[in-house]
Formats: sequence, structure tokens, C-alpha cells
Amino acid sequence: MSMKTNSKVNSLIDIGTKTVLGFLPGPISAAFSAIIDNVKESVFEKRFSKWKEDVVDKIGQLEAKYEEIVSNNSFATALIKTSEIAIKTESDEKRKILAAALVNTYKQNIEEDKMVIYLQLIEKYSILHVKIIRYLHDEYMSERFFNNKAPTFLALFRIKFHNVEEIYLKKALSDLQNDCLLERFHDDSLIEFQNHRFELLTKLGNDFYDYLSQ
Repeated sequence: MSMKTNSKVNSLIDIGTKTVLGFLPGPISAAFSAIIDNVKESVFEKRFSKWKEDVVDKIGQLEAKYEEIVSNNSFATALIKTSEIAIKTESDEKRKILAAALVNTYKQNIEEDKMVIYLQLIEKYSILHVKIIRYLHDEYMSERFFNNKAPTFLALFRIKFHNVEEIYLKKALSDLQNDCLLERFHDDSLIEFQNHRFELLTKLGNDFYDYLSQ
């Protein structure tokens, strides 16, 4: 990546930073300034450094001219918005998800309305939410169960995410259903009938998966 292009990417990321800090109301911002200065140096800078590395790495994998990428309006908007989210999380995995989403904004030529919805969901969701979506897309439909007997809806996730407390698992499933990414099944609903397995991800769920794909 050229120094000129790298500078453009860094400038857009810096805009995202300033946007986040600008959300603080005046009195709070003034009272908080000393803390922010210290936190920015000790925490934010580390997060930004990792975030920039993820972004540059992902852009480097694209078979496109860097100038075309950084001058793309959708990419520029997504870079600012993903940068805002990236500094709010300590999760390296979530930053990598954001970097993949950023590049997919360009690769898939995502409309801004859809992009805003997707990024709102990424900001809202935990890694557990993402793992559920990936499982349903990548494994669920072709998976064979014990004694070839498909479990009920909730039992399915109890088996696959047995290390997650049930109350948190049910909350994640409820979130995905309420956001129209997961079909509405009752806890005791069968996921298979007469050897026909029901699709659990909605179209939005599948589209969201594509947006997150590495």
C-alpha cells in the first residue's frame, strides 16, 4: 500500500474516532477530558493500532487498485462507521469481523441502507450471536444427529452451545428472532419433519452472514 493511500485510510479512521468522542455532551466532555486523555493513550491507541492493522491487511487482500477503494463513497462511509464501533470493543475477534464487513461493503457493492442495518447489528451483537449465525449457515442443514434423531429447537442449541448458560443462550436466540435473522420457532418445536429439516436462518440472516464472511 502506498504512503498516500495509507494516509487516506488512517485519516478516515481518525474521523471515526473524533465522531465518537464528539457524542459526549459538553459538561460531561469537559469533566471527562482528563480521563479520556489517559484512556486514549493507554487503551484507545492500542485498539486503533490493532484496528488499522486489520483494515490494512484486509485491503491488501483485495484485487483492486487502492485508489479506487479509498475513493469509493460506500467504503469511506463504512470505514468511518466501523472505526467508531472498533474503538468501543476490546474484542480482537469483533474487530476482525468489522474489518471483513468493511471490505465486503466494497466487494459486494452494498447499498448504504443495508450497510447501516448490518453495522448496527454488528455493534449490538456479541460473538455468541455471530457463532450461532455461522453454525446455522455452515453446519446445521447437513449435520447428522445422535441416532439420526433431530432435536427440538432449543435442544439443538443446548447441544451445540453446551458451555453457554441457558439464559444467555436464550437471550441471544431471542435477539436474532426479534431482529428477523432467525425464524420464530418455539423452544419445543421440531426442527425436522418427515426427513425435511427446516431452514432456521431467514434471508436477512443469510445476507448478514455473507456480509461477515472473511
